[in-house]
Amino acid sequence: MKFKLKRFFLIFLIFFFYNVNNVNSSLNNQILVKVGKEIITSYELENKIKMIIFFSKQELNQQNINNAKRSALKLLIDTKIMMQELKKYKFNLDETKYENYLIKTAAQLNVKNISEIKNLFELNEIDYNLYLEEIKINLAWQQLIYQKFSSKVSIDEEQIINELEKIINEKKSIEEFELSEIEIEFSDISAKPQLVNKVKNSINNIGFEKTASQLSIAESSTNKGKIGWVNSESLSENIQSILKNIQIGEFSPPIIIANRILFLKINDKRQISSLENVNLDKIKKSIIDTRTNQMFKMYSKNYLTKTKNFTIVKYIN
Repeated sequence: MKFKLKRFFLIFLIFFFYNVNNVNSSLNNQILVKVGKEIITSYELENKIKMIIFFSKQELNQQNINNAKRSALKLLIDTKIMMQELKKYKFNLDETKYENYLIKTAAQLNVKNISEIKNLFELNEIDYNLYLEEIKINLAWQQLIYQKFSSKVSIDEEQIINELEKIINEKKSIEEFELSEIEIEFSDISAKPQLVNKVKNSINNIGFEKTASQLSIAESSTNKGKIGWVNSESLSENIQSILKNIQIGEFSPPIIIANRILFLKINDKRQISSLENVNLDKIKKSIIDTRTNQMFKMYSKNYLTKTKNFTIVKYIN
């Protein structure tokens, strides 16, 4: 009889502490936002904030947490909308090939392999599985955009060839820029000046790269806003004229594109003057690739905005 009582008491204690832990866990992990049929929890928001601060190589303090919160929530909402749309088209995230993306991430973090990324995340108390899921969603979203809009993406190769030949005949040089970007979104035109001032103040306080990591909604935000080398001929005339008036190390005035505000920084620039010895096919391919990516990004942003307009986003707290 005593054995049965002891056994009963032991089972009761295990059951009690299990439920207490579950209650505490549920209290600490609350639902913050409902995005259609998806939810965003406080744990996900905390993890995303830590991720933004980690990639921007900043100290995890209250000020940086407050600065990253708005951007983190915006990115999570976008990710949940993507997830919901991918489910509609029956995308299987487990089939998404993400290894190359992680290899690039490892290089950005100056580590040797994916295992070391996991170790870094564990050291900084960041949930690696949530990060991996986010990568899969973004890569699957790119596949969806390609499937839906590839037939509409058309680049006039003949025009590019004519432009290059004209530059050669006139013995002009081609300018290339090494660029970084910050992209933010506004839903209300009256909020635009406040957002512009927020970005400018942040750049002045913590620098362009850290601001890109904290505030930018562009994919490049995970790499401090860095885009890399861009041929000037692949840019619009408006952006070309803006960049011509900017020196190395400076950033552009705000460039308004639909409901988005873009800041560009010139990290470096170079002139390709000896065009006779240049591989024009390589330059042509670079221009075509850049313009194609720009068009896919435009379709991606427009489709996400359209999908968002038909999605009910409800803030719980």
